[in-house]
Amino acid sequence: MRNQDIYNAAFVRALFDEMSRTYGIVNVVSSFGFCVRWRRQCVDGIAIAPDSTVCDLMSGMGELWPSIARRLTPAGRIAAVDFSPVMTARARTRARRPSVPIEILTDDALASSIPNEAADAVVSSFGLKTFDREQLRVLANEVARVLRPGGRLSFVEMSVPPPGWLRALYMFYVRRVIPVIGRLLLGKSGKLSFAGRVHRAVLQLRSLQPLLRRRRPSSPAAIALLGLRDWRRRRTFAGVRTIMFFVSRPSLARIEQFLKESADLPLSYSPVGLAAQSPAGFTVGESVVTVGQGRAAFDRAESALQAWRHYDIGWVELFPRAASVKPGSVVAVLIRHLGIWSLNGCRVLYTLGAHGSGESYGFAYGTLTNHAESGEEVFEIARDPRSDEVTYRIRGVARPQSFLARAGQPIVRLLQAKFRRDSGEAFRAALNGGSR
Repeated sequence: MRNQDIYNAAFVRALFDEMSRTYGIVNVVSSFGFCVRWRRQCVDGIAIAPDSTVCDLMSGMGELWPSIARRLTPAGRIAAVDFSPVMTARARTRARRPSVPIEILTDDALASSIPNEAADAVVSSFGLKTFDREQLRVLANEVARVLRPGGRLSFVEMSVPPPGWLRALYMFYVRRVIPVIGRLLLGKSGKLSFAGRVHRAVLQLRSLQPLLRRRRPSSPAAIALLGLRDWRRRRTFAGVRTIMFFVSRPSLARIEQFLKESADLPLSYSPVGLAAQSPAGFTVGESVVTVGQGRAAFDRAESALQAWRHYDIGWVELFPRAASVKPGSVVAVLIRHLGIWSLNGCRVLYTLGAHGSGESYGFAYGTLTNHAESGEEVFEIARDPRSDEVTYRIRGVARPQSFLARAGQPIVRLLQAKFRRDSGEAFRAALNGGSR
């Protein structure tokens, strides 16, 4: 089979018709199960209003639909496009009782029957590798046509790692292991070199970038992986944005680079405001300590909170040192634990109370996709109107995101409890003249 044959529409359609029976299990096995998380991240990486119309291109058997449906109400809808009739037939069987309306079209994603500007969002998982560069140009035009002004899109696709040991391991895997998995699970080997060839042929996300940039610049797409105006390409590994662990303290330059890389990352959870809830699957931790009394103590506490003095605890540090607590600010939390260091990205999300009120004030931040944990934390001070006591409260809602955090859950929970205790002591010391 020649390289150009793998992009032939008839070949690709026949291939996916043939693979449809075991396509799902092949995906899960060959990705060690991470494809499920990658698809969820593809959808979670963009804002989707509950009444949106979401177009799923190269929709396969509807693997993205559960993640999309969780973001929509019955007023929203999914428009799914795939040109494999066998795939769409199986997808219709899976979607007999959908929680949101789903329209399944057996159409070519390069020339679908979806009306102009009909979609609020366009998503796609692992379909770009089936196109050559000219087909990508057509795809860019088609995406621009169906998206409404202000629309958003998110594509997830395999890519080749940077040069190094990981690339060597990856290339061995796609050349040698994936074809074996295909033969075992699909039973026919004639077309199965497709997977290995395509995965190493070209970084299709990178190829699509300039094409999308030239399309309709007046459409301000705020996107997860790529967009019609703005382009953000994110690497993931083991299902999440790469989590940073170090055997020695990272340099200031490395921390600054981490902050730059974190600037455009999405939150690793939804919805915002999680800290006010007790959601299933998350661990909730809270502590409240008295730090002073009277209005003067409250004013000092407010200044200390804005200066992140609750992080003056030695084994946990915050960068940049003079970070703002305004919503949208991105910070890096450097943690030393059990002889290793980790860098974790967070974004300030909202404030509590009113600045200068003398009654209550605080803010919350949420974890980004390069944080070892996933969740939200609130830091708040309050003055009791009866006793005049000033208290400092921390409330965190979290679940593990990285493999190490999952494996070490008991230790992680102990460290979180220690942070709450040490933070309270640091805050009390800051109000009583302690130095940074």
